[in-house]
Amino acid sequence: MQELKSVGYELPHSCHECPRGCGANRAAGECGLCGADGRLMVARAALHFWEEPPISGEDGSGTVFFAGCPLRCAYCQNADIALGEHARAITVERLAAIMGELEGAGALNINCVTPTHYGPQIRAAVALAREAGMELPVLWNTGGYETVEAVRANRGLVDAYLTDFKYADAALARRYSRAADYPEVALAALAAMVEET
Repeated sequence: MQELKSVGYELPHSCHECPRGCGANRAAGECGLCGADGRLMVARAALHFWEEPPISGEDGSGTVFFAGCPLRCAYCQNADIALGEHARAITVERLAAIMGELEGAGALNINCVTPTHYGPQIRAAVALAREAGMELPVLWNTGGYETVEAVRANRGLVDAYLTDFKYADAALARRYSRAADYPEVALAALAAMVEET
């Protein structure tokens, strides 16, 4: 991979990266409902062999687990990551370098897990990594709680979506994720994902 250059991106002054639309001024370091502030927080980046077989294959998926989450489900299997307890702040340039390192380790893809609230930084890192020679497909591994606008913003940078459709029932979505709008929002996002990929 070639040497990485610096890249610009804009953090939201009134965050609407996810359907919660909490309006946090993350550019000034304010924390959103997802738990993210102005920092790019990563809990783990490594080859991962336990995704669906087409994703992991035998060589592994180059998985980057991001801290925080727009949903915060009551049953979360990655609660420590979602709460940011095992994460550290990195730069966009470092994330781009990690993508190249995962490719060098034999990863089949770059798998961004719970990426929604870091959309601007991840898109900048993918562009930077590709400019430096990274050729792997990029996956957006999400709980499905995405805005159509965010999906459209991934055009040309995200190659596939690995989406957990969690609820078809608004009452269950309200009870377990405090997101009664989940079914309609996720279905609209899924339709946009299909169109984009």
